[in-house]
Amino acid sequence: MAKVERLDVRLTPEDDEVIRRAASAEGLSVSAFVVTHSRAAAEEVLADRVNFFLDAEAWDELQHRLSEAPRHKPGLAKLLGEPDIFD
Repeated sequence: MAKVERLDVRLTPEDDEVIRRAASAEGLSVSAFVVTHSRAAAEEVLADRVNFFLDAEAWDELQHRLSEAPRHKPGLAKLLGEPDIFD
């Protein structure tokens, strides 16, 4: 996909320096560094939201998985049966 959008930001000299140093440390251009890390942060924020949208196929798959009987996990049952640090 062609990159056609542009984002302008204002930075303090300190922010600019830190971002440039980090981009250099990862071997990325400043633009690639900012896009990569900004997108990762945005996806993390959005992942915690209550609403999300699925196409019909993904919705059917989710419904199928939710309707399956839970699988017994002996290790998990053992772990949850042990006292925790708050007991």
